[in-house]
Amino acid sequence: MDEQGQHVGFTADHVREMKAYIDAKRRATTPFDIVVEGRTPGADPDQAAGITRMWADGGATWWIEAMWANPISPSISKQCTPAFAGSAAIRITPA
Repeated sequence: MDEQGQHVGFTADHVREMKAYIDAKRRATTPFDIVVEGRTPGADPDQAAGITRMWADGGATWWIEAMWANPISPSISKQCTPAFAGSAAIRITPA
């Protein structure tokens, strides 16, 4: 929400800010995951990689390919294994 109470889109910069806050406040030293969701163009792997790379650079570790209104497309299903109908999850940073 912005200062006027309006919804603002979630960005990789928000992930970066959240991760910095968690890193500063968290006592545990074990790694943790940050999961984000969105849509990438299944027919354009380079563009899809650029989109997920932006989120990984922000600190996200997992990407959920989320198409809640539509069934998973054949081009997306070739990229990753669906976690359940309508979405698929892929790790975007090294384990």
